[in-house]
Amino acid sequence: MENFLEALIPLVAVAFVFGIPIVAILTSHQRKMAELMRDQQGGPALLQELQVLRYESAQLRDKVNQMQIQMDTMQLAQRNDPTDALLGQRQQQVP
Repeated sequence: MENFLEALIPLVAVAFVFGIPIVAILTSHQRKMAELMRDQQGGPALLQELQVLRYESAQLRDKVNQMQIQMDTMQLAQRNDPTDALLGQRQQQVP
């Protein structure tokens, strides 16, 4: 019995030395996760803002695509006949 207690004391000491920091880390993590969950309760406002941003990015993407198509059309016209392209641009500028 005495040998058992002598062997148990170092085991308990090691358990405390390594156990306390592990428990502290786990409780800190749990606290941070609870804060994150609490902060996400403002969801409806964030969802509305996210929808607005998605709509604006879709509009921007469409505008960029339209501009790219116009640029491609102008470059193709210039390759076919540079003088026609210049005349076409001048006619578009004059109202």
